[in-house]
Amino acid sequence: MSQPSNMPQFVSRGPLGIVGAGALAHAVAAGWAQRAVGGEGCVQVYARTPGAGQALHDSVQASIGEPTGIGAVCLLNSIDELASVRTTVLAAKDKDLPGAAAELARYPASLPGRIVLHASGALPVSVLAPLEAAGYQIGRWHPLVSLRVKADVRAFRGVGFSLGGNEAALKRGTQLAEYMGGWVLPAIAEPSKYVQYHAAASLLAGGLSVLFEPALAAMAQALGDRDAARKGLIQLLRSVATHLGSVEPREALTGPSSRGDVDVVRSHLEELPDGGAKLYRALLPAMLDMAQDRQTLSAEDRAHIEALLSNDFKD
Repeated sequence: MSQPSNMPQFVSRGPLGIVGAGALAHAVAAGWAQRAVGGEGCVQVYARTPGAGQALHDSVQASIGEPTGIGAVCLLNSIDELASVRTTVLAAKDKDLPGAAAELARYPASLPGRIVLHASGALPVSVLAPLEAAGYQIGRWHPLVSLRVKADVRAFRGVGFSLGGNEAALKRGTQLAEYMGGWVLPAIAEPSKYVQYHAAASLLAGGLSVLFEPALAAMAQALGDRDAARKGLIQLLRSVATHLGSVEPREALTGPSSRGDVDVVRSHLEELPDGGAKLYRALLPAMLDMAQDRQTLSAEDRAHIEALLSNDFKD
């Protein structure tokens, strides 16, 4: 096996490896960082693009205040170095996972109990079948969180993890999730439900981002200060999330559509920029369903608001 680069002799290898250098790899490496400098060895990272690997390395080292080249992250020259690592997380894109699994499977596990976890929300454990044939135990380890390419040692605090695999993989995945500050979600019994699980997460995370853009634009225009608009809207999001944590979604619904304030809804549609108005119109029917379901919207007010959507409203 080749000798890993960026690993001074006095830095020991740790029991955790990562394939990848994107947002998830940054978060996992950062989550391990304090443990690494505490004496448990660096997280070993294999990135196909050396520049991306170096960027991850430098970002994690900076996040913990360590000089570049010392401590938390050790970059590997070749994926075969991971054959001896106790636990490896494949933090690759879904489309790249089969290739990454096949590449590592060319190097059989060097010792019993070597575990490889993939971090896809939508794919089953079986995507790692070549690794199982090569002597690894395999599993699934997906954090239910929105990440960006930044080393944040707190990225997984309070995060739910969806796990899959055999008993050994589940145990190791649980240990890793809990070390990172997370918790384990109820098991998904049928692999066919992984896509449904991931679709639900994508709908919320992606949908909020789409909604936030025109809301921020309109709020910034109204206030004349984009930073203040962002800060105010983020606090609004937090308050909605707090409500949703304790009540059903229909009970957390607020705004004029939930009360039947027809004139206010009409003014909203008139004043929002085109993109925001289009989204508002698309969401109004669902808002009306929720409001009527909880009996805060009369049938008459609903009819008036629906008429706004068809441009047939008359005073």
